[in-house]
Amino acid sequence: MMASISGNGHNAHSSAENQKITGGCLFAGIGGFARALVTSGAEVSWVNEKNNFAAETFRLNFPDARCLVRPIEEISVEKDGLQPVDILTGGFPCQPFSVAGMKQGFRDSRGELFLHIIRIINEFGVDKPKILLLENVKNFRVHDNGRTFQIVQSEIQKAGYWFS
Repeated sequence: MMASISGNGHNAHSSAENQKITGGCLFAGIGGFARALVTSGAEVSWVNEKNNFAAETFRLNFPDARCLVRPIEEISVEKDGLQPVDILTGGFPCQPFSVAGMKQGFRDSRGELFLHIIRIINEFGVDKPKILLLENVKNFRVHDNGRTFQIVQSEIQKAGYWFS
């Protein structure tokens, strides 16, 4: 899923032509999204990953990125001093939505973690990321007869993004 900010695309942290595009990664794992950002010429400013082993591997792969090792529920833009980024990525937990799992969706506490992505975006205020890039599992779009996807799409749009 990808969303871009609505409006004229100009906000307070717009990059000048000679500056790198910046990215932040929620649920960073060992750095799949970070690798894509760096390969595309972007700079990874900060990431969040709660698993100590994944975070250790991430740090070895991306020693210059700031890594917040704790659950997303404990991350705060203001308290953690998160710098605004151009692109925000998130590979939120797939187990609640997977055809291989129990398919509990938002009734599973892991399914609700998506809402923390929206909370963090909103904490950035006018400096929210220009692009939001999320990934999840096959059949996510049809989970719970499409209701899950409708909720995700609605929350992303309420946060000020158009959706594709």
